[in-house]
This record gives sequence, C-alpha cells and structure tokens, in this order.
Amino acid sequence: MGNLSCRSGPGKIDFKKSIGLGSIYGILFTVRSLSNLELWLKGDTGIILNGSSRVTTWQDQSGNNRHFVDRSTIGIGGSYVLPTVVGNTLKFTASSTYSSPTATVLACASSSLNLTTPYTIFVVARGRNGAIISKSTEDQKRRKTQISMDDAGVVFSFESYGVAADTGITYTTGTGLNLNTKRLIAARYNSNTSRELRYNGVLVNTSSAEAGLQYTNSAPVYIGASPFSYGNNPSYNAEACLETYIYEIILYGRSLSNTEVSKVESYLNQKYTIY
Repeated sequence: MGNLSCRSGPGKIDFKKSIGLGSIYGILFTVRSLSNLELWLKGDTGIILNGSSRVTTWQDQSGNNRHFVDRSTIGIGGSYVLPTVVGNTLKFTASSTYSSPTATVLACASSSLNLTTPYTIFVVARGRNGAIISKSTEDQKRRKTQISMDDAGVVFSFESYGVAADTGITYTTGTGLNLNTKRLIAARYNSNTSRELRYNGVLVNTSSAEAGLQYTNSAPVYIGASPFSYGNNPSYNAEACLETYIYEIILYGRSLSNTEVSKVESYLNQKYTIY
C-alpha cells in the first residue's frame, strides 16, 4: 500500500503518513460487517455495575442481546463473586484454580447462546491461569468448548460428551505468566475433524481428532471459570481465572475464511497493540 500525504502552502499543514495493510483494516473493518456475528463483548462498553462496583451485566454488542450476567439471575447456584472493571478490561480472579468459593464468574443462559458448531471465536486477554470462556457438556465436568490460559500458554478445548480424556489443542507461548502480556487467541471449529488454534495472528496448532460433541444442552456459557455442572447446579468452580483481564470476546456462528480471520485479528491488534 502506498503513502497518504497532504501538502499545502507556506504556514499551512504539511504531513505525510504511511498506512500499512493492518492499519487499513483497523480503520475500515467493522466487526458487524461479517455475517453470523453471535456475540461481541467489549471491556470498554456495556458494563453495568452494582453498588459495590462489581459487574452485574456485560452487555452483548452484537445486537443479539446475549448478555453475560450475575449467574444467580438465571437460576444458577454455587458460590462465586462478580468481576470488577480495571481500565478497559474486566478483571476475573479466584483464590485457587479449583473449588474456589471466591471465583469471579459471569454467565449467559443456554437459551440465549449454545455455541453450536461450526464457529470462530476471538479473545483478547492477559493474566494467569483459567478458563476465559467455557461451555459445559452438562455431563458432570466435560467441556464442550473452552478458551483458556495455563502456565505454559493457551488452550482450545473441545471435549466429547461422556469422554473421560481431555481433547483439545495447546500452544506454548514462551511468555509464561506475565500479567502484562496481551494475547490474541483465535479458535476456529470447522468440523468434527478440523479445528485450528491461532495465537497473535499466526496459526500455531491444528487437530483432526474426532470430537463428537453434544451440540446443544441447558448448561450456560461461563466467563471466568468452568464450573463442574449437573444441569443448572454447579458443584464448584473449576479452572477459575486466578487473575485474568479480558479486553474483548468476539464469536461468529460459522467458520470464517482465512481472509476474514485476518481482518478480525488486524482490527483487534490495531485496537490493543498486541504484537
């Protein structure tokens, strides 16, 4: 792409600005310009707080009203607390990864969002271990879909209903648990034998292992933890975020093309200066 420049006479503005392809996407691309937008959560928009400055509602910006809320308001039990706002992020914490009664969690009812396949999801976050967004298979603990971070890197889980072994894709980032390192995680579920994990704009791992998922159920979608659940009664909070800051989550209900994926990644990178 060439340069944009503007020159004028003496005493007037004279500037020259080079614009790369990524910047063009950042200027021209809009999340809603791609079809099948299912969910769009932004850390700087649509935040409703209670009197204790805790987030009770994270409003969906996709236009589908798939808001993430205090889970008690949709009939979900268990011990938990609500997240807080730090700058342009939502902060999720817990005293321990497993069985923490102080894990911060938000939930969206399955009647609003069920994460049917195929799909493409993008997450911008930084922080320590935990499940950023998770959908249970409703069979005690197995995860239907999960984007998470661990000690080594990032994980895209897609476990099968009733299967004991974990199924998923991992990538070792090499950055450890640096709380200040922003990460752009993208997961594309093309089919039961084709999934992809992307990290900071690069395809880093794939899987062709069979994963016969239970496509719809009554278990909610969670942010901040992956509660072991029996129907709508989580026994305790699992894989809770120890200290995670979430900037943005975007979900499309289809497998985006490579070009479309690049557009979304460029938009997020331009917005948050990730890589």
